[in-house]
Amino acid sequence: MRDTDVIEVKYFKDSENMLYAIDIMPINKESWESEIKEGWAAISKEELDELLKNTPTEEESIFKRDSLLKEVSLRIAPLQDSVDLDIATDEEVSKLNEWKKYRVLLNRIESQPDYPNNIDWPEMPN
Repeated sequence: MRDTDVIEVKYFKDSENMLYAIDIMPINKESWESEIKEGWAAISKEELDELLKNTPTEEESIFKRDSLLKEVSLRIAPLQDSVDLDIATDEEVSKLNEWKKYRVLLNRIESQPDYPNNIDWPEMPN
């Protein structure tokens, strides 16, 4: 066995659910624990697989956001038209404001503290 052959892999996550792996090899067999950073928690391979399965990539999150933004724009357009034409009902004005607020919150997901690992998606208006 060479000094760089992997004997075992240990998995960890931090408080922001970032994932880490440490390869244990003959060369670091006695010292690999010194590579563990403060705040890392050991997890099993099964836990790692579950986290990876349930965590969308940043690209998937952006795609979802953009799809929702397109839908929101379709809902806002006729409401905005009624306001622009000065024929909006109170209910239409209220709905327009709800949809605009939702659109702004969707657009801000990237500024959330745990983005992209944990996104608090805003609730879509009725």
